Amino acid sequence: MDPIKSEILSDLTAKSDKPLLNTNLKKYHLNEGTLVVRSNSFYFANVEMFEGSLSKKVLIDISVTSPSFYMLVNINKSTCYLTYHPPGKYRKIAHEGMNTIILINFKPDWFMYRCRKMPEFEIILSSYYNRTNKKINLTQVSIPRRLIKLLNSSIFNGVDDDGYYLIDECIDKYYSNIKRKVLTTIYQQDSASRIKAYILANFTTSKVDSASKLAQNLMLSIRTMDRLSKMAFGLPVHEQVIKLRIEYAVELLLTTDKPIKDIAILCGYKEPHYFSRAFKSYVGEIPKKLRSTHPSKDYLSGKNSHYKP
Repeated sequence: MDPIKSEILSDLTAKSDKPLLNTNLKKYHLNEGTLVVRSNSFYFANVEMFEGSLSKKVLIDISVTSPSFYMLVNINKSTCYLTYHPPGKYRKIAHEGMNTIILINFKPDWFMYRCRKMPEFEIILSSYYNRTNKKINLTQVSIPRRLIKLLNSSIFNGVDDDGYYLIDECIDKYYSNIKRKVLTTIYQQDSASRIKAYILANFTTSKVDSASKLAQNLMLSIRTMDRLSKMAFGLPVHEQVIKLRIEYAVELLLTTDKPIKDIAILCGYKEPHYFSRAFKSYVGEIPKKLRSTHPSKDYLSGKNSHYKP
């Protein structure tokens, strides 16, 4: 990339009975396109907005000279996230296409006081307090388009009080959304654990044969049940039940002398023929052949099969 050429375009001024924003515009000419940067200084934060249409992605080097809190707002996606940066050099990516990004660099004392009663921010607040030498990003969340539009249109063209109230509202909206997301994650993890316990306790019974009845018993939709099952096992419910049944069947085949018909019933299959077909599909051979050709010690160690007890 060629060295960036910058040009001060203008200083925005207007008559007002409130303090005016100290706004500068800079234009950067790149091989990949043009990038316009607006910057403002508030008593509580420094704000920059990057706008441009690029023919391909551009790497932007950023130097942070002291521990800092940033909020990055993606205008195009209506998302934002908070981050803590210790001193150092960082590289950001401006992606191909239209980019409109607002970067808010908070004054640390103001930010720590403002967010002192927000426990979801504790990890970045303590990182600053302890001077942690590691960048930390909090979760990216959506924020209202109304607020995004106001930030985009007003924060660089209004007055100082406007900027304060807009950014203050951004912090509150971000906090409420990240808190809601944390609560949702906790609920999903609890629900996934509940499904896991139920499946492990009942995979050999008829309680798991019907997806609709199982979902009804768990008070979930089939779609939600499968999504939570993937969180718990990595597989949808039906596939996980088959996996557990066949793995249990392998163990019984190689460690007991029980007839195959009895093993099928113990594993939840009422029809031996259906059991043999499901077994072959999963293992690659029928139950009788597995029992006669594989020593139990080698097979159960996972050397020759999908099964790993």
